[in-house]
Amino acid sequence: MTQTSSGPATPTAVHAWRVLPAPVPATLDHADAWALHGAATVSREVDADTYGHEDLAFTAQYLWAKLQEQEYARRVRLVAVPAGVAEPEPDDVAGSASVILPRHSNEHLAHASVTVRPRSRRRGVGTALLRAVEELAVAAGRTTVILESEHGAEPAEGTPGAM
Repeated sequence: MTQTSSGPATPTAVHAWRVLPAPVPATLDHADAWALHGAATVSREVDADTYGHEDLAFTAQYLWAKLQEQEYARRVRLVAVPAGVAEPEPDDVAGSASVILPRHSNEHLAHASVTVRPRSRRRGVGTALLRAVEELAVAAGRTTVILESEHGAEPAEGTPGAM
């Protein structure tokens, strides 16, 4: 699956993204592990930005191990990289999505989460990933997508823009 998306136009540039399924190599030392290492970096950066620490961020080892678990659910890790990058490396990963498709019950569901590096936000990465999640869910015959979202604490009362 390759999903290409152009982000919202900015005064200086339009960003296009390619969404790819992360390869599941035999080991994390293999060159094909680039996507898992990149997704782990995204997790660390998002957790540091959201919570102020990386204590619970997903490691490449954890992501790789979860992709080995396919008996009860089909698990897919998607990564977004700039469309012009032919041979992506870990640092090219701007965002990541997890998709879980149950195999034995609730087969109408797709569970997903989308994370985008703080420096890549508001450039269409999340939109490209969500479109790819939806395409994957539809192709698998799913009718409902449950999307998980994480966020930090509520802003203090009186903070400009706070509700």
